[in-house]
Amino acid sequence: GYLGRFVAQLEGLAVIRGHERALPASARTEFDLVVDFSEPPLFGHHTPPQGYWRVNGEASLATALAEAPECVGEFEKPRFFAYRENLCAHARSGIEGCNRCIDVCSTEAIASVGDKVEVDPHLCMGCGACASVCPSGAMSFAFPRLPDRGSQLKAMLAAYRAAGGEDACLLLHNGTDGREALDRLAAEATRHRLERGDVLFRQGEPALGIYLVVYGRIKLVAATPARGSRLTGWAGPGESFGEPVMFLERPTLVQAQAADDALVLRVPKAAVFAELDRNPRFARQMIAGLSRRVHTLVHDLDRQSSGSGAARFAAYLLRQAEGQPSLAWTLPAAKREIASQLNLTPEHFSRILRELVDAGLIEVQGRRIVVPDTGRLQQAARRR
Repeated sequence: GYLGRFVAQLEGLAVIRGHERALPASARTEFDLVVDFSEPPLFGHHTPPQGYWRVNGEASLATALAEAPECVGEFEKPRFFAYRENLCAHARSGIEGCNRCIDVCSTEAIASVGDKVEVDPHLCMGCGACASVCPSGAMSFAFPRLPDRGSQLKAMLAAYRAAGGEDACLLLHNGTDGREALDRLAAEATRHRLERGDVLFRQGEPALGIYLVVYGRIKLVAATPARGSRLTGWAGPGESFGEPVMFLERPTLVQAQAADDALVLRVPKAAVFAELDRNPRFARQMIAGLSRRVHTLVHDLDRQSSGSGAARFAAYLLRQAEGQPSLAWTLPAAKREIASQLNLTPEHFSRILRELVDAGLIEVQGRRIVVPDTGRLQQAARRR
């Protein structure tokens, strides 16, 4: 079990310490908390569930006695993960495939359920191991979300500036891996502060390096004589863009423009290439990131060729929800640009919005889209 709902099966109650009692032979009961003195312990997980304390000495006893009495009230358990079943390579048609997330989970929160896996959010402790070993991107780390972190960073930097600070230096790393590589890349990076509508680079300009978004959103727009301007994608906090044309050493294929006030870091091409020559692990991570984008692009193209316009837009919204039960999200660009990204005309896109609103599946307030129940939207998309 877990905090607030541990289940215990008690056996041998009729005879206790050699004396018969007027009790049933066994009983099933529930507890909110468990302090475990047994040997071996009731839970053998590397990371036990919340609300459970294993006592095997004076120090662990002191910890349990200090923490358990504080567990009074209501607790909000974060949902750390996002799971996209359509990308999962666990099994197909009963043929077993990948079990990496199940094998690596230290809380035993992940189990096989037919052709997919299922995660118990009450047992998941948010270590992120499942996301790091998932080869298809089906399992990802969802809490805190990157946009939330971006908003936090934006608030921190705004407060720093309001207090009179200038040229804030923000270090992003995990404290261990890649410290030297981070130092080398950071020494070459340049900061670009953009106001909404500012152009970072234009289509056809030389590719100068990799761009990383600290906060804000950058929309990527391609223009052709035949089709005019078309939104091809966007990058939010923690995401990067510009890698493909940098490697091909060709002019940029899109224009990058700030959809909001934004801070973007540019790591020059020469610094990236030097790090790739020096650091095989960095090279593998770069290849993995590009591979995930190709995988996502293939799925997007498949949806655009086979699904209806409403199903494509529903899938677009569900990707932003990242497995959460509801969504409140602001479109990163004008509705006509979102329509072009989904290969829809503006008129068709407007009809889809009206249909989904009339069905009670979404609420529209300007560019802000609210999905009260992502599960209902997903079911509706499958029928379209």
